[in-house]
Amino acid sequence: MSLYREAGGRRTAALLGGLLAGLLLGTLAGYLIGSAGGDEEPSLEDAVEQLQEDVAPALSALELVSIEYSEAVRGGEVVAETEYQASLDHVQRARSALDGASADLELLSPGELATAEQSLDELSQLVEGTAPPMQVDAAVARADAAIRASARSGGQAAARRSVGRSP
Repeated sequence: MSLYREAGGRRTAALLGGLLAGLLLGTLAGYLIGSAGGDEEPSLEDAVEQLQEDVAPALSALELVSIEYSEAVRGGEVVAETEYQASLDHVQRARSALDGASADLELLSPGELATAEQSLDELSQLVEGTAPPMQVDAAVARADAAIRASARSGGQAAARRSVGRSP
């Protein structure tokens, strides 16, 4: 029987153990580094783009108000009830879409949001009061411009506020 042992067996086991530990630590570090950047907030440009998408249904509804209303009212009288009701519904859809985006618009451009809301109130009153189609068309144009300004200037206001901040 031999009294000495081979020295290489322990070295191989220690080397393999060290390599395995290094591999595990490297994998863990890579995972942690990779997942840390996954929760990035959207850029200002992305936020403004999303806001413009959020108000797009309001703008589409306003376009339909002019079409339906001009067919529905003549001389202060409703001549086509279905089109008149559709124009009322489109005003309500425009209001609902604006309300859906109002939290973000309030943060970014509260003054422009108030103007957009007032313009929709005016439009609603004109439609409900069976105003002449030309007045309704003008109110639609003002509401459209106010909503567009609210979404567009919101990004500009936020950009002005973020100037000078470190990234």
